[in-house]
Amino acid sequence: MTTQLSWRPEDVGCMICPSSGQKLKLVRGPRDEPLLAGGLREYLIEEDLALFLDYRDTTRTQEDAINSYARIISYYDQAIEWLFASTLTNETELRKTMIGELRLSTDAKVIDVGAGTARDSVEILDQLGPTGILYVQDISREMLRTARTRLARSDSQVPCRLIQGSAERLPFDDGTLDAVYSFGGLNEFGDYSAVLREFARVVRVGGRVVVGDEGVAPWLVGTEHHRILAANNPIFFSNSLPIGHLPPNAYDVSLRWVLGNAFYLFSFTVGSSTPPLDLDLEHFGRRGGTLRSRYFGALDGVDPLVRLRAEQAAVREGVSMRNWLEATLLAKISASESTEP
Repeated sequence: MTTQLSWRPEDVGCMICPSSGQKLKLVRGPRDEPLLAGGLREYLIEEDLALFLDYRDTTRTQEDAINSYARIISYYDQAIEWLFASTLTNETELRKTMIGELRLSTDAKVIDVGAGTARDSVEILDQLGPTGILYVQDISREMLRTARTRLARSDSQVPCRLIQGSAERLPFDDGTLDAVYSFGGLNEFGDYSAVLREFARVVRVGGRVVVGDEGVAPWLVGTEHHRILAANNPIFFSNSLPIGHLPPNAYDVSLRWVLGNAFYLFSFTVGSSTPPLDLDLEHFGRRGGTLRSRYFGALDGVDPLVRLRAEQAAVREGVSMRNWLEATLLAKISASESTEP
């Protein structure tokens, strides 16, 4: 038995056209070729690869990545094996640990973004059952062809679908996936904030996002260890830790370094909004007030001597400044309203 790579109608239920946002359907073209159709757009499925990438709309960063991967595909896997060996890291154990951060159930819908030759994808398949599904995305068709060969040998019953497209415009509806995984691609994607927002968009509330790439640990920056790494790969001098680009609805965030402390790995749970706050819980102390009143109820500035006298009055009456101000203002407002004609 080999991994099931052919597209089925049920695989497309969570997918949308990345241009129009309309739902996609699996249809047959005029020459009986499989297509994903949504609105005015149709996307060809060729050799089991759903081709979403529009070469007329690629950025310079994306073009550079496509050309780079086409050049290195013949020795890419050897380079990955060298990386793990040179950092004295067991590849299988580390990949399983990183994928464990996804906290997958066997029926999960997962996408591996920037999957390369599917070295992580085959490990994700081991975490899923026949009712789960794995989408494998990359911008490089050469990478995906190699990934297809590796996945076909994995002897898994899990449906696995390959997608050529952009990480900034994933062809999935909001909140329809359980997890996004991406290791080794973020530095090639360009706009960190846009990509991470996109990852959070397609994941349901409570789902997980795990991302990692080159990024020397801050305490090693400028050391000989750093310089040795950068002499092999200059990206270690130029890249930055993108933790500040996480979306506002990121919860349960963790950050660690792997592979000789040369790669960051962060994970988070997708929330429905920013963390909840009790806006009306009273503060203790002389100032008083709540998160709501201190933020939304700020008053125009007054003379410092007037403020001091108000604070002294509040102390004499044994109430917080906020309560004294509100009582005083309400009394003044009531008196003013009672004199209106």
